[in-house]
Amino acid sequence: MDLTQNRSKLHADKIMNGQTVNYTVVFLISFIFMLVCKQILKGFSVPANISLLVSFLVTGVLNFFAVKKLVFHRKAVSPLYQQVLFFLLRMLVACGVYQLANFLFYTTLGATKSLVVCMTGIFVFLFNYVFDRYITFECMEKPEAYQNGRLYKTVFANRFSVLTFFLALFCILFIYLIYKLYPFGDLTVLRMDLYHQYGPLFTELYDRVTNLDSFLYSWETGGGSSFLGNYFNYLSSPLNIIIFLFDRRQMPFFVTTLVALKAALSAATMTYYLKKSRNANSYFSAGFGILYAFCGYFLAYYWNIMWIDAMYLLPLLVLGIEAIIHKTDCRLYIAVLCIQFFSSYYIAYMCCIFAVLYFLVYYFSNYAIQAKCSRGLWQQKGFSLKKVWDLRFIKSGVTFAAASVFSAALLAVVLIPVYMILDSCSATSDTFPTDASTYFNLFDLLANHLAGLTTTIRSSGGDVLPNIYSGILPVILVPLYIMNKDIRLREKVMHLLLVAFLLVSFDSNYLNFIWHAFHFPNDLPYRFSFMYSFVLIVIAFRVFQHFKAVKIRDIAAVGLALIVFITLVEKFPTNYSTSSTIFISLALVIVWCAALMLIKKQQLKTFAAGVIVLSLCICEVLVADCNSFVFTQNYSNYTENYDTYEEAIDAIKEQDDSFYRMELSHLVTRMDPSLYNYPGVSVFSSMAYEETAGLQYNLGMFGNRINSYTYNTQTPVYNMMFGLKYIMYTGTGARPSENLYTPVYTTSDGVMTVYENKYYLPVAYGVDTAVKDWKNYEGDPFAIQSDYFEKATGFADVFVPVIYNGTEGSGTSIDEVTQNGTFYYSNDAGAEENVVTLTLMATSSSNTYLYFTSPVIESITIMHGGEVYTQSTDNPYIFDIGQCEFGDEITVQINTKSDDATDSYFSIYAYSLDQDVLDMGYDVLNRSAMNVTDYGDTHIDGEITMAREGYLYTSVPYDAGWRVLIDGEEAQTFSLNGLLCTPISAGQHTVEMHYTPRGIVAGACITAVAAAGGIAVLILRGRKRKKARAAVAVQNAQELPE
Repeated sequence: MDLTQNRSKLHADKIMNGQTVNYTVVFLISFIFMLVCKQILKGFSVPANISLLVSFLVTGVLNFFAVKKLVFHRKAVSPLYQQVLFFLLRMLVACGVYQLANFLFYTTLGATKSLVVCMTGIFVFLFNYVFDRYITFECMEKPEAYQNGRLYKTVFANRFSVLTFFLALFCILFIYLIYKLYPFGDLTVLRMDLYHQYGPLFTELYDRVTNLDSFLYSWETGGGSSFLGNYFNYLSSPLNIIIFLFDRRQMPFFVTTLVALKAALSAATMTYYLKKSRNANSYFSAGFGILYAFCGYFLAYYWNIMWIDAMYLLPLLVLGIEAIIHKTDCRLYIAVLCIQFFSSYYIAYMCCIFAVLYFLVYYFSNYAIQAKCSRGLWQQKGFSLKKVWDLRFIKSGVTFAAASVFSAALLAVVLIPVYMILDSCSATSDTFPTDASTYFNLFDLLANHLAGLTTTIRSSGGDVLPNIYSGILPVILVPLYIMNKDIRLREKVMHLLLVAFLLVSFDSNYLNFIWHAFHFPNDLPYRFSFMYSFVLIVIAFRVFQHFKAVKIRDIAAVGLALIVFITLVEKFPTNYSTSSTIFISLALVIVWCAALMLIKKQQLKTFAAGVIVLSLCICEVLVADCNSFVFTQNYSNYTENYDTYEEAIDAIKEQDDSFYRMELSHLVTRMDPSLYNYPGVSVFSSMAYEETAGLQYNLGMFGNRINSYTYNTQTPVYNMMFGLKYIMYTGTGARPSENLYTPVYTTSDGVMTVYENKYYLPVAYGVDTAVKDWKNYEGDPFAIQSDYFEKATGFADVFVPVIYNGTEGSGTSIDEVTQNGTFYYSNDAGAEENVVTLTLMATSSSNTYLYFTSPVIESITIMHGGEVYTQSTDNPYIFDIGQCEFGDEITVQINTKSDDATDSYFSIYAYSLDQDVLDMGYDVLNRSAMNVTDYGDTHIDGEITMAREGYLYTSVPYDAGWRVLIDGEEAQTFSLNGLLCTPISAGQHTVEMHYTPRGIVAGACITAVAAAGGIAVLILRGRKRKKARAAVAVQNAQELPE
């Protein structure tokens, strides 16, 4: 008894028919066209209201003709003048409905504009169909008669995939509604890396396309970085094309939409896979599609948006593998693998590993190794290569391998440059583990199949478990799969071996390292766990295809065993189980077992049984999965600074068209340069240059040493080093002092003041050859900056240590702090407070800076001249206390109370700036500053005069893709602690710097050859099929009687 079959023949009813399907598709295309048209007009500076009105009118006219031609066609009875008249009336009604909804929901109730547009769109769609059918076109023929159109036949054949898409969309929108996500409220899906990293990068992508900028290199983040690397690591999903349906400041809404769309597509493709692979086209396949879309991987990593494409592509990739095995047809496999490589080369690598495993599992589940493709050939005597090729394993295996290599070759123009970029990033810096280790025990792993769990995000801590929740139904069905006598033993063995291998991969550091592209993830562990959920769901689905062999006592036994197991989890909880996990899992086990028994005992029809399963799958998602989502960032917080920052940045760009960098004194996200479109030095990206990130950390930047560094108002030495000309101050921290900066612009709302750096140096200038011995180590960042300054200019002691005048401990024992360095303390047990107070004295009449770090202390308080500042020290960075007079007192209050340790230490470095030394050194460097004559995304040209032989120092992060030409001849570049430098002789020179990503030429050649080869194969196959058809036609003609 196969419950998953649906043998309904092509038919139509009042709701689903060719007319409604065609009308829906036309309406959706029209709506998208209207949004595109609106965005194009806004790109030409047409006001938003006018662009919306014009787009609406143009779209309405085109929609009228499309509906007339493609929906009602010759069935319309009304005359043309009546159709036009009522069409205009319908347009007026739509405008009126929008204005009414805007007044009621936006103006009166405070709903978002986007929600008003969506609500209006739904109402207008329903109204328009009824109005057009019965009034505009007077089409009186029954809609059930429309069932022969090609579009309707396609939709009908895939109706359960379409149904699953919209049901999954309903589920995710229901979750959005509960949490009041935009457009239902002010929250967004932005969190963690999506907030700080991907969101701003999407904004930069939007800017680059609309401004027609280069995709190869970007000056916006990190002082310069490969945008190509960022694009293919984060932004290359084909679905990202919908970004242009949104405004620039609507990126949070775009990302929220994208998450919903990918969830819906994952459900649809899983349902489609079950239809094509398992010949199952029913409500059962729809239910299992829902479970796959909301598996633990999605619940944990929905915000890591670039990985979710793999979820909706995996079922299609597997379908392609099965087509290779059954029919030696590799077209689908190549197409999907190419899309996967393009959208995320990282997850594509994991999919390739899984593809090899699945190929073997699926082949040996269905065929013996000696299986043959055709029988006639083997009736001939003797050995031949044709016979070897006719072996199914050989033929499909070679086809599979060749298709995989061809797919990689076709994308070589992407993969080779990205590999070269990765070579200088932290993602390739790990080494293979020398000792074997495991991560968790079997009990905890099994417990992580339950519902309502806390998802795994971090890689640190005890028992880091994979996100493998796939629904409670598969947990019940997998034991029944093992016990099912109607399922072949070879299939069970192969699929269970695959499950076992994946489980071992989760727990083995060797295999885990290999799965993650020879790298241990920095949080977000087990990035391939969705493959496990896919396999588990496919196995579980097979039980319904052989439900006749399932016995009620087996269901009861499995249910009882699960109840006992859940009770044990309640007694011995894991780090991820909660009381909700226990109650929700128990309830679901009971409900699912009862449903399975009902289906078995009552012998329900496929329709009734399928509806029950689908309904319960949706209920499980809505009940068990809602708590797994975490939404913390408001839409308004993300966009509140847009107008202010845009005004300031645009004002500076209008008055200064030279090459420079600028930064915020305090950043909102770690990628504000991308978010607000200005050339900055802050960056947070897996594609950031690791050596440069290490240098920035050692120079006192907020960062993590490997892939991020964030600007807070730095020293003038640092600002010289990295070409910072403007600082945008928003009121956080000390105001830039006028001995170092000049205010040049204040925004109209008074929120931001832009300061120009008095000690600005361009992107390149000449330095002494001694700079090659510049020391770069972690510890005192002022010593690193001072050492650079001395070696570059010949002037020492640009920073002077402050004088420590007092140390006071309240509830904390500590030795007297008399100088910069590291100091140990001990908290007194039972003390009401644990505080260390240090008194410092400024040693010059200029700015004083402080750098503080500790493994346990989270923040310090700094007091000077009546100002009180609080600095977070989770990640240390140089803090600008502001301008001081010689002898000024500075108080640093350190709260040492901590739950982590009573005895610990901190390091403190405080210096005053010697502005006289700074002036002399600046004059030296400024005399050899390069005059930039021309620049673009991938080039900088300039002129420089060197008084003596030295190095051309640039603040550009070192990348071997940069070529430097001095007086037209290529110079030898080298990395100066992560910065691009080259030797240069004395005299006047022209300098040309050009960037070309390494490997892009070789990759393009390989791609071109692969594409040409693929086209040639298609042509040859086409000719072969044409000849075969001609031969058949000739044979048929000869067989006809005379």
